[in-house]
Amino acid sequence: MDMREQLATTLAEIQKNGWTLREEWMDGNGGGCILHGKKFFFSDQSLRLPDRLQVALDFLEELRSTPHPNASNPSGHERP
Repeated sequence: MDMREQLATTLAEIQKNGWTLREEWMDGNGGGCILHGKKFFFSDQSLRLPDRLQVALDFLEELRSTPHPNASNPSGHERP
């Protein structure tokens, strides 16, 4: 599996966990956050492909390892 396929698979898995995917230019600040009670994962298009993949893999690993009740917000970023 090439890196683009890995990224697509990883992002699909994040979405299966209830996160809305946004692919945006974030100046190096991608990742997950909860905004107005909705879960978003931002795949930062300003990053090189290997870095975007690593951010997504790290986030997915955190999702898998975070016990309830914080499983919905592994990155700890919540905004009103």
